[in-house]
Amino acid sequence: GTEVPITGSDKLRWIDLTVPSPPSPAPASPADPFVSVPPRAASGCHVVSSGRDSQRYLAWRIHEEHQNVLEVIELCALKEFPSSGLRLVFQEALCPFAFMCESEGARRGESVYLLYVLTISGVAILCNLRSPFSYVSGSILSQNDIVGFNLQTHIQSAKVTAVKAKPGCLVIGRQDGSICCYSLGKLAPSSPGFSNELRDDAGIGRLWTLMSRTKALGPVQDIDTATVNERELLFVLHLDGSLRVWDISSQTKLVNYNVHLDDFEG
Repeated sequence: GTEVPITGSDKLRWIDLTVPSPPSPAPASPADPFVSVPPRAASGCHVVSSGRDSQRYLAWRIHEEHQNVLEVIELCALKEFPSSGLRLVFQEALCPFAFMCESEGARRGESVYLLYVLTISGVAILCNLRSPFSYVSGSILSQNDIVGFNLQTHIQSAKVTAVKAKPGCLVIGRQDGSICCYSLGKLAPSSPGFSNELRDDAGIGRLWTLMSRTKALGPVQDIDTATVNERELLFVLHLDGSLRVWDISSQTKLVNYNVHLDDFEG
């Protein structure tokens, strides 16, 4: 196939919006980042339902040369290519990941988008963005529209190797094979139940943690989510070949399978 520019995209005007850092402990040194996902260019597109109107799409991109900048444009099949897009400038480099969805708590007739990102120092950030993007270029996003949580303050401090998000939930995979779900966008970071680790042991087995974890898992390599028969499932691939499927709601493991592959590229 051949890539061709979209008509009108060469005239796109970017609205620069600075995102201040949320209050958090000092970030990790750039030479030893807390998030060990290799830096690279990244992009994605998320479908936003709009009722009777045509579906809208949120396309985002992180440049390899500017890891602290994330660009977003809003597309609609019934409208021409947008004349402007939003360029978010963060205070430190981002992990090559982002997730966007429409806020369920927005007022009627008002669209608010939620943006999930993760910095290389381990700070998860949730931004509330107005739509259409009616910001003044060069302005600063209000702290009231930002929620931040530093993963290094969690009791489990192994480095992050994979990240995934869905509305109201951020899922982190770590170097020690552990998986943790954070209710970012649903609960305040200080609320009970904000973070939950997915564990093998259940019931009375939780009293015997050291005995139940006899076999160490490899680092988490990738995470994905899917809805199957109205159940929110989490698929976790570990570097040692272990593939585990979890029910997010009940936090129970459904499948444990070893794929026995020697080559994990791609």
